[in-house]
Amino acid sequence: RVLEEMMMRAGIPYRVYGGTRFYDRKEIRDVIAYLRLIVNPLDEVALKRIINVPKRSIGEATVAALEAHAVEADIPLYSTLTDLPPALSSRPRKCVTDFVELMNKLVASRESMPLVDFLQMLLKETGLLAQYEDTNDEELITRRENILEFVGAVQEFQDQAEDITLEAFLEHIALVTELDRQEDAPQHITLMTLHSAKGLEYEAVFIAGMEDGLFPSYRSKQDERRMEEERRLCYVGM
Repeated sequence: RVLEEMMMRAGIPYRVYGGTRFYDRKEIRDVIAYLRLIVNPLDEVALKRIINVPKRSIGEATVAALEAHAVEADIPLYSTLTDLPPALSSRPRKCVTDFVELMNKLVASRESMPLVDFLQMLLKETGLLAQYEDTNDEELITRRENILEFVGAVQEFQDQAEDITLEAFLEHIALVTELDRQEDAPQHITLMTLHSAKGLEYEAVFIAGMEDGLFPSYRSKQDERRMEEERRLCYVGM
């Protein structure tokens, strides 16, 4: 994330090889969708993305019923959360009501809290971070680390920006991701993992983040086999 943002700030074209850009990753887009919905309840794309993330038993059938009711009553989709379709059964009704209470709590809290504190509260209250905890699954651990990196991005923004409102942060992200997609430059820096670099040749290679805990990773330090793999990767890069 830091490398991507600095490239954009410096106007240096780059591409991510064999991976997804930071702000395009599922777990990051989920957090951003919550933030967007808090700022603008009429954002139906954000609402539909996170109404059941993490899973809270609001399935596709419930969302379809809400959408049909919104069209029929000619009201925004968010309004149907408090003006529920009569045909909705008690269980989905309870789940939707709980979701509305959660959103109301978040909306009420954001004005009175610093941006980073509010984000941490949001992650806790929604369960966005908890869903990736207590696991040995490498992918889930990476998703959790990405969310924590996003918290770091918000902290950086709070420390450096003049306007530290949630709206200003979302504008900052929108600008970053817009610059992010200007991929037509003939010359560019390629960002890749050391695994991906194997067998490729470049005139110049920079191994970034070569520091204790990152490379070698903190998970490899307790396991000699993993440590040996880190040594091989280092050799690939060199």
